[in-house]
Amino acid sequence: MSVIVRRLGDALPPGFTEFADFFAGWKNDFWAYPKDDVRNDYNSIVFGGTSADEQLRIMNQPEFRLLHSLLPAGTTPVTAFCQIYSLKYRRQMLTLEISGLYTIKFTLWPHVGASPLGPQSTDVEYTLYDSARATVPVTVALPRLVPATD
Repeated sequence: MSVIVRRLGDALPPGFTEFADFFAGWKNDFWAYPKDDVRNDYNSIVFGGTSADEQLRIMNQPEFRLLHSLLPAGTTPVTAFCQIYSLKYRRQMLTLEISGLYTIKFTLWPHVGASPLGPQSTDVEYTLYDSARATVPVTVALPRLVPATD
């Protein structure tokens, strides 16, 4: 069974290529998922671990908030998380050979809500409103990879 639900086309969201280039310039260690436990089990892209703690820790970093704010308006926190990790872990996801806009199944903790950090704050804290792990379809953009030149 495939992790891909459907391919939506070649076009990427406006400005996404610049977003992907911006992200590619970041130090990868910051975004490392614990033990690099992101894998394609041929049914979904699985984020490892036994609790949502690491996912929430990453989502509550100011760097995640910055990247989330640069994605198209209306992007949910979980979609932002999947998009960022779809850029970082393409080899583990087995998506090096494809590009375009795809709906892909991800297994993670999808029930994330945002609570303001204070009455006057625009910053939020991400929390779970349901601790169940689930497999959900998420639409992500996969830019064409340019082969490295020597």
